Amino acid sequence: MYLPPSRYPNFYQHLSPPQYYYEKHDLRHRANVTGGALLCVLFGGTLFSLFFNLFLQVVQYPYGGSFEFYFMSPELYYLYNICAYILSFLVPALIMAAASKLPQNEVISFSKVKPDVAVGSIFVGVCVCLLSNIPVNIFATFLQKLGLSGEAPSMPFPSSGLSTALYIINLAILPPLFEEFLFRGFILGIFRRYGDGFAVVASAFLFAMMHANFIQIPFAFLCGLILGYIMVRTNCLWIPIVIHFFNNAFSVVSELLFAYSSEEVYALFSNLFFLSFCFFALLFLIILYVRHRWYFQSAPLKTVLPLSARLGSFFTSPSLLVFIGFCLLTSFFLL
Repeated sequence: MYLPPSRYPNFYQHLSPPQYYYEKHDLRHRANVTGGALLCVLFGGTLFSLFFNLFLQVVQYPYGGSFEFYFMSPELYYLYNICAYILSFLVPALIMAAASKLPQNEVISFSKVKPDVAVGSIFVGVCVCLLSNIPVNIFATFLQKLGLSGEAPSMPFPSSGLSTALYIINLAILPPLFEEFLFRGFILGIFRRYGDGFAVVASAFLFAMMHANFIQIPFAFLCGLILGYIMVRTNCLWIPIVIHFFNNAFSVVSELLFAYSSEEVYALFSNLFFLSFCFFALLFLIILYVRHRWYFQSAPLKTVLPLSARLGSFFTSPSLLVFIGFCLLTSFFLL
């Protein structure tokens, strides 16, 4: 006799069938692999920084830049960040691929998607990311009124054509590629065995924690939810990558326009971009609902674990607890 775990959450806990024990152990193993990989992301950049500074000393680099660029030229500073970013995300992704022992197509998927579904998903995803700024701005204002920092960490602003190009690569091109491969690719794919909804929320939560400051955490979590939802509905990683790119590109272009143009141009661009994506997002939501009802339907669960057991296995994995604790501690220091 099979009893749905969502309706009878205590049945399997008392019966303790082999499948129940196996899935709890497997989920905790997947969470441990994920936590270990994320810790590598956090500390990989630090290790690269140490080796890079040692290299500069060996080649006798003439430090002369400003403090905000760590006494390097802006161009070298941005190149250093590019290399550190790539290595700190690429190595953990390879570790996860090897340690999870899952087929690559199970965690990284580039399925073909119908044009209207792909375009509609992009507009809806970008619109939700833009709208997520509203509650975050309210929260930031609240923190500022309490006398706490209401600003997210930022990268020094460029001062030349080459440094501007490298600045754009740092903020608008690399994060969509590497963060989506890691979070909507490997991490979400690893947890999908225990339900699409669970995988979406888990990957969004870890994506938010990775930002390690209380201003970006709620924004990243909301964005992670829509990016994860679109990923499980389309099974095409390119779509979250494009959404992430548009979101970051909008932020970078807005900063550049604010710095180098008039307030009128900045306001015109921001309003047109926001209103255009909101309009087309609403239009495509209607199209998706009329033509593709499956887009709004959830897949059946394939696990015997109730939600309480899945959450227990997830939050009792040692490496994941260390990662979450470190991110929260960092967030408090940045207030």
